[in-house]
Amino acid sequence: LVLGLGDLAADVHDVHVTRRRQLRRRDIRPRVRALPRADWQVTDGLPVCTVPRIVSDLMAAHEDGEALATICRDALTLGLSDHTHLADVITAHAAAYSAAPPNALVASLLGPGPGDLSAR
Repeated sequence: LVLGLGDLAADVHDVHVTRRRQLRRRDIRPRVRALPRADWQVTDGLPVCTVPRIVSDLMAAHEDGEALATICRDALTLGLSDHTHLADVITAHAAAYSAAPPNALVASLLGPGPGDLSAR
C-alpha cells in the first residue's frame, strides 16, 4: 500500500520485526526476521521492504502469477525497481513455478526487457 504496487488485498498483514512482539490487532502478524539493510528502505517515514524483497517473498509464498506481474510492472512503471534486479529475483524462484526456461517466466511477469527488439 505504501509503494502503490498491485492490488493484492490481505486479511492479515505481515510485518517484519527484529524481536518478538505481541499485538492486540488480529489483522497484523509480526514476523521476527532480520532483513539486510539492502532489503528495506524508508518511504514516507516508514520502513518498507524494497520491491525485489517484496517480489521474492511473494514468490516464496507461491503468489498468483497475474498478481506478481501487476506488482512487477507497476514497480517498473513507477521507477521503483529495474528490469535486471527483478529478473534476477524471478529467475531464482522459477523452479518453484515449474518455469522452464526461467526467462519465459521473466518475460511473462515483466514483459520485454530493455533492448528486446522482438516485442517492438
